[in-house]
Amino acid sequence: VEYVNKSFDVMDDFYSPRSGACSVLYTLSKLRAKRTVMPFLSFLSNILVAYQEAPEGSPERAVLVRQKDGVLTAVGHIKEKLLSSNELRNSLLNMILVHVQPELSSNVGFLRARVCWLYGQLASEDMDFFLMTPNFLMSTLDGILKCLNDSEFPVRVQAAVDLRHFLSNPSSCEAILPVLPIVLEQLCNLIDEVNNTDLVTTIESIVERFSDHIIPYANVLCSKLVIAFCRASNAGEDEDESSLAAVQCVQAIQAIVQSLAEKQESDLQRATVIRQLEPQLAPLFHGMFEEDRMDFFEDLLELVSLLIYYSSGDGAGSVSPMLWSLFPQMYMAFNQWAFDFMSNLVAPIDNYISNDPETFLTGSHNGVTYVQMVFNMITKVWDELFVDDDAEEGAKIAEVMILNCKGRIDEVIRALLPAV
Repeated sequence: VEYVNKSFDVMDDFYSPRSGACSVLYTLSKLRAKRTVMPFLSFLSNILVAYQEAPEGSPERAVLVRQKDGVLTAVGHIKEKLLSSNELRNSLLNMILVHVQPELSSNVGFLRARVCWLYGQLASEDMDFFLMTPNFLMSTLDGILKCLNDSEFPVRVQAAVDLRHFLSNPSSCEAILPVLPIVLEQLCNLIDEVNNTDLVTTIESIVERFSDHIIPYANVLCSKLVIAFCRASNAGEDEDESSLAAVQCVQAIQAIVQSLAEKQESDLQRATVIRQLEPQLAPLFHGMFEEDRMDFFEDLLELVSLLIYYSSGDGAGSVSPMLWSLFPQMYMAFNQWAFDFMSNLVAPIDNYISNDPETFLTGSHNGVTYVQMVFNMITKVWDELFVDDDAEEGAKIAEVMILNCKGRIDEVIRALLPAV
């Protein structure tokens, strides 16, 4: 796990000699291509040939295997130039078919991981490269899927991370579909063990690409993502990767909720399905209104807004008590530290009022009605006006109240008119 964390640590790149060398290679390939790229490719080819010819188990091969890892790293960092012309593409393809493709089943773990990384780099740059020769794409994809079940943890993580780059190709998606349950199971197992933004991005990409097939796995995925969020969000202020992973977990859950809701045929079916998710998602909102959780506030508010919208509506009933329990906390956070998040608060407040006006009009917390809370928020925004946008956000909420509570908040409207 520590190896994986270090490998994906963006901050570590600032101090890594390898990263510096790769930056030099990239710059040379961009600015001095004619004088550097072909000689450099020849140099890399010599290393690959030497590795191929070295006897298995020999000291020479032990040295060359690390050099081969460096070769694949270098190729990945100058991919843009190598894919820019037919001559270079053909040279790269021949190199990969002879020297790289076999390493997907190498007995050296870090080479298997490096090949997955290199293929992810190439696919993200130009997916058509894998269509230059028959069966290249399918054999590559098959190798990456096998690496998802590799005996080495870093290999499994790298394969999972780079699988997402192949999802833009319809043929890849068709090949993955029969093994989708196994792929999702492997991804869930991985996010149980490590906080990694790229892993969660892969899950999010799969949800988007396989939206028609994801419904049976939604509950399990959400449960795993909630656990991953809770672990990552509590990792500490110095864990930047963990904080990013936590945010990515929330965004992946948003994608699942959106996909589930859009596949339902009626508002009632939609509300039923989304409400079944609420108990699993509840741990996400524990402590979300504390100031030290500010990094996740915007994304969690967006998720709350989606849940309110999709779990209610025409014929679907009112907003659930669990979601209404967040409303007073939202109000208190606004008063204490979240004033600057007013633009993010508008959507959930709008959905509370529009989708369940009766509870809004009759509900209260600690003697303060929900109507009074919203009135206080509007007047505070208008009284402490710093930019014109704040006035606009307050006006949006006032408009929602007027449209959805006709004849029942006349006193509130009269109190707002002087400020208008």
